[in-house]
Amino acid sequence: MEYQLSIRENIMNQLKPLTVRLPEKAIRVMKAIAESQYLPTRTLIRAWIMQRLEAERLNRIIPAAGGELGGTTPSAGAQHPLAWSVCNES
Repeated sequence: MEYQLSIRENIMNQLKPLTVRLPEKAIRVMKAIAESQYLPTRTLIRAWIMQRLEAERLNRIIPAAGGELGGTTPSAGAQHPLAWSVCNES
């Protein structure tokens, strides 16, 4: 049990919070997508960010320091039909 706690503490020490401001409409869409996939909204957003960073790394646009970025969330909602069509409406 103590070993599991130290692994969790190590992972949590590597994660840092980031705050961004987004349009309310985009947030509503993200929440709907997350709910449709039975995920917390933060998990969906984190997965999207990590997927994009990995895609950028694979395209050699951003070289990763020390190899893979190491995802912490499942693959989620990247191709969801609501993802950008609703957000981009005027």
